[in-house]
Amino acid sequence: MFILAIDRCYNNSGGCGKYGTCVNIPLMNSYKCRCRFLYSGDRCDGWSSQGLQA
Repeated sequence: MFILAIDRCYNNSGGCGKYGTCVNIPLMNSYKCRCRFLYSGDRCDGWSSQGLQA
């Protein structure tokens, strides 16, 4: 069985913005964004609940 894994994070093509880091999920041929502290959302473009309280 051959599985083609595409690097969805190559050159930040995942679009996680300046407050997130792209993380590949090879088995699902997908990615997710790991957000910095105080940020949240699919693209790390919103404030987290901790960020709103700060």
